Amino acid sequence: MALLSTIVSFGAGYTLGAKTGAAPMQRLQSGVARWGGWARASDGLPRDESKSDLPVRDLLAKHRENAVCAGCHARFDSFGLALEGYGPTGARRTEDLAGRPVDARASFPSGDQGRDQGTGLEGLQTYIRAHREKDFLNNLGEKMLVYALGRSPLLSDEPLLAAMQAKLTA
Repeated sequence: MALLSTIVSFGAGYTLGAKTGAAPMQRLQSGVARWGGWARASDGLPRDESKSDLPVRDLLAKHRENAVCAGCHARFDSFGLALEGYGPTGARRTEDLAGRPVDARASFPSGDQGRDQGTGLEGLQTYIRAHREKDFLNNLGEKMLVYALGRSPLLSDEPLLAAMQAKLTA
């Protein structure tokens, strides 16, 4: 749970898939999300989920109608939607900030095979194990080393990282 809290902690009022999806993708899978910034008023996404008339899933579907936004959101919205069962502080929840029931179903990208369906953290774990486990473990090992050493990895750390990743894989 502590890891999940670290993954989804963005501040009160934000659990939109754009934020809860992009950051885990970056932090856990070395994914790179490129966009011009967080949601702007002109994007149609509210700054506070509790003041929205629509659930997050519907807001994101409407937002993806903008071709400029659709490409990136197709890559990370599923991660945020799977984590909708957790609030801004990482606590489990059954209702969103506006009091609507949480819908944590997600359709994860899986390359040529199409999309894998999953629900909640369990669905996300299943997807990662099946399609991104190596990326996840490589990134986790690097993040652990950075934390332990208090600095960015150096070229001389590569053998240690390889050993760590081998142990994580075993």
